[in-house]
Amino acid sequence: MNKPRILIAEDERIVAEDIKRSLERFGYEISAIVASGQAAIKKAKEGNPDLVLMDIVLEGALDGIEAAQEIRNQFKIPVVFLTAYADEHTLLRAKLAEPYGYIMKPFEDRELYAAIEITLSKYETEKKLKQSEQFSSSLLTNAPNPIIVIDPDTSMRYVNPALERLTGFSASEIIGVKAPYPWWTKETLEKTRGDLEEAMSRGVERREELFQKKDGERFWVEITAQPIRENGQLKYCLANSLDITERKRAEETLRESEERYRSLVQSTEDSIYLVDRDCRYLFMNRKYLSRFGLPPHKVIGRPYAEFHSERETREFANRVKEVLKTVNSMSYEYRSERDGGYYIRTVSPVKELDGEIIALTVVSKDITKRKQAEEALIESENRFRELFDHMSSGVAVYEPINDGSDFIITDYNKGGELISKVSREHIVGRSVLEVFPGIKKFGLFEVFQRVWKIGEPEHHPVSLYQDDYLTHWAENYVYKLPSGEIVAVFDDVTERKQVEEEVRKSQEQLRSLADHLESVREEERTTIAREIHDELGQALTGLKMDLSWVAKRIPEDQTGLLERLHSMSELTGTTLKTVQRISTELRPGLLDDLGLVAAIEWQTEEFENRTGIRCTLTVDPEDIMIDEKLSTTVFRVLQETLTNVARHAQATRVQVSLTEKEGILKLRVRDNGKGITKEQISDSQSLGIIGIRERVHQWGGTIKISGRPGKGTTVVVRIPIEEISRKGAKDAK
Repeated sequence: MNKPRILIAEDERIVAEDIKRSLERFGYEISAIVASGQAAIKKAKEGNPDLVLMDIVLEGALDGIEAAQEIRNQFKIPVVFLTAYADEHTLLRAKLAEPYGYIMKPFEDRELYAAIEITLSKYETEKKLKQSEQFSSSLLTNAPNPIIVIDPDTSMRYVNPALERLTGFSASEIIGVKAPYPWWTKETLEKTRGDLEEAMSRGVERREELFQKKDGERFWVEITAQPIRENGQLKYCLANSLDITERKRAEETLRESEERYRSLVQSTEDSIYLVDRDCRYLFMNRKYLSRFGLPPHKVIGRPYAEFHSERETREFANRVKEVLKTVNSMSYEYRSERDGGYYIRTVSPVKELDGEIIALTVVSKDITKRKQAEEALIESENRFRELFDHMSSGVAVYEPINDGSDFIITDYNKGGELISKVSREHIVGRSVLEVFPGIKKFGLFEVFQRVWKIGEPEHHPVSLYQDDYLTHWAENYVYKLPSGEIVAVFDDVTERKQVEEEVRKSQEQLRSLADHLESVREEERTTIAREIHDELGQALTGLKMDLSWVAKRIPEDQTGLLERLHSMSELTGTTLKTVQRISTELRPGLLDDLGLVAAIEWQTEEFENRTGIRCTLTVDPEDIMIDEKLSTTVFRVLQETLTNVARHAQATRVQVSLTEKEGILKLRVRDNGKGITKEQISDSQSLGIIGIRERVHQWGGTIKISGRPGKGTTVVVRIPIEEISRKGAKDAK
């Protein structure tokens, strides 16, 4: 344990040396002896002692009291005064330095020792208390979830920064406000008020509430609250919230997905059903329900155990636990005690967007006929051999040699022969490296070595195997036999990969369809905007002129009628402005009449007027002329980007530039806001960013989004317009 280090500030050298000897006998270490206040401050800075013994009367301009104040303010080191002066004025000045002790000269060594020990103990206790307070404050301030403290009269006493970030309301807007709070919604006001009363009386746990942010956006939270009482009286209520908006959206997405695929699931001959983590039925298709002979309401919501034996329930629950643990799908074969049939059951996890498993999909494929055929063969021949040779999956047995540096093929089933396009007679007894030279690159050889050394089964995921003779996609399950041999069970999944490729092509087709729909929507916007502007706008203008004509022909003494006509004229003018605004928002006429540059100039000015965010525009060259549809795309990209700035960036300035150089059209938007994060850029829920990417993609362009915390966000779009022009000329021919 380190000795406490003490700095002695005493102008009488003999007294100082005497104090030093006494302290060293008590086991203390003397960091320095000084005679002036300035020297005491300097040594305190250099040596950082644990305590300062300070004489009040010292050499130099600073006395001990002034030096003690500086040491306390700068270095937070405890000070004990040593002095022969006890007058009231000196004591009052000494108190201002907040000393930890005050020892009158002359003093006994034991008095000095006791004062030092008490001071060190008191200082350490205060330091730990302060650290504890700072730690508690830091926990609340940096807690990721919103935390609030509510007084008995529902006044808001405290909110942490997480609540400010979630709701958009600052602490100054919330502290002192009584219920209903500004983030409560009108439609759930009574429910939320009742939940608050319950929370303040006996507490609530994981109570879901619908709230709204300052900008009107709705969000869901899960609240746990506890009343804190003192002597039986409510002191305050502490509430912690968890943002579950994404989970609620995932639940809604899951519901919609179920509707889309329900018809497909219902038409299959396989039994398909959905269970929760506790093995309760959430859904089942008609095929599976027919095996129960019961109406749906008698089964849905009921536990698996009510309809199956204890053995079946235990086996199924174990499989579910394994899937929940590994987060991987599992397929296994089982026999139903209900109908005696054999099935291949595949249990797969259903995940939320954050990866949490919320349910499990089970697909049971009826393989009863195949099993009956297998059993007939087993009865007539060796059980193991027939099972081995008639598996649809490939099965190979290997014997390790040379301490696992190679493996010799000792058996190979017929399924493996078909998959690997080899003959068992020609490969048994040969090295796996010789028969399958691509196995190391395939990654399976390392799996063999690990399973042989560790003994734990391992799954080698779907991968592409290639050598001069064989090319296919395969999946392997490898385990170790008690004999030390290695068994690999594998399947050819080439057809499945081909199906995945078809899915990819289908996605490309869907993207093309989406591009077409966007084009149709833009045309409809243009048509509607033109109709509103030309027809409704002209009609309203004519109506306003007619009202003016009538007003001029009414006698001045008809004040009531004139006032009514004036009111009608103002209402007509307001309606006309609204029609013009709606028409412009649907499709700015400038875009069609004067082109992209004029439309962008209007958009940036309108953005600045609407949001108050300063927006500057640079165009080079000033007469950029491009394809009409491309102009629409660039304009919509700018609109969406500026919308995101207004909603999320918290910016005060935006710079927009549109340039065309060497056949590349470049749109650059930069703000000085809080800066977008990488997670926000890649978030699948960032629909605005996804929409921008899709718009740019259809023109063969690229988009780069970057952000720096506190420095702002930059969006750069590049589109090759030379290639577009050549394509347009070719189409014209």
